[in-house]
Amino acid sequence: MRKFLRFSFIAGLVCGAGVVGFANPVEAHAGLKSSEPAAASVLEKSPEEIVLKFAEKIVLVVLAIVAGTKARQIFKDKKVENQDLKKVKFSRSIVVESTIGLVVLAVTVVLVSVPPLSVNAAAPFSTTLAQSNVIADITITPAQVGQVEMHIVFSPPGGSLEPIKSMTARISLATGEIPPIPIDVQLIGVNHFQAYFQVPRKGEWLLEILAKPQVNKTLRFSQIIKIKS
Repeated sequence: MRKFLRFSFIAGLVCGAGVVGFANPVEAHAGLKSSEPAAASVLEKSPEEIVLKFAEKIVLVVLAIVAGTKARQIFKDKKVENQDLKKVKFSRSIVVESTIGLVVLAVTVVLVSVPPLSVNAAAPFSTTLAQSNVIADITITPAQVGQVEMHIVFSPPGGSLEPIKSMTARISLATGEIPPIPIDVQLIGVNHFQAYFQVPRKGEWLLEILAKPQVNKTLRFSQIIKIKS
């Protein structure tokens, strides 16, 4: 009987270790409770980190360990003789411990068989365009439906001594289904422009940039951008 109790206690520990140690971090949880930022939220810029909060199931392991400890203490205090072991019925605590152990084992098997939850963040889009010796480095983050952030850095032949006078930008669906949408662009540094705008749907979008390196000269930069859902 004591060997059985010792085995039950160790089994509870092993089941707990299986959930915590051998499953992937996400697999050790049963359900997503909340996230930071919240799901479907509109952000002005990409977050530095994403926090996922799960409903913990490790309490089953704790209950199994407590029940096993209690069972061992009860039988230790009774001082049962070897010849009387067959007459002793299982304590309720042993039944509870065994039940919890089976539940923990079942939950572990189910969680390990489920693919881990993945957090997919669309990669930023970046490209370099050139017109009349003026280079434009364009970055859009993230390249997906919703609000995106765009940075445009110009490199004229004269560098910072030859700043871009002004610029405008617009996007339109490459198929022509959606007409050009103007983009509000702000100058945030020497030849460095920034904009926040909404992309309403996935697909191939045509980005057009009109820059004026001189008062009487306008350069047009264009690029097809693939936007994911």
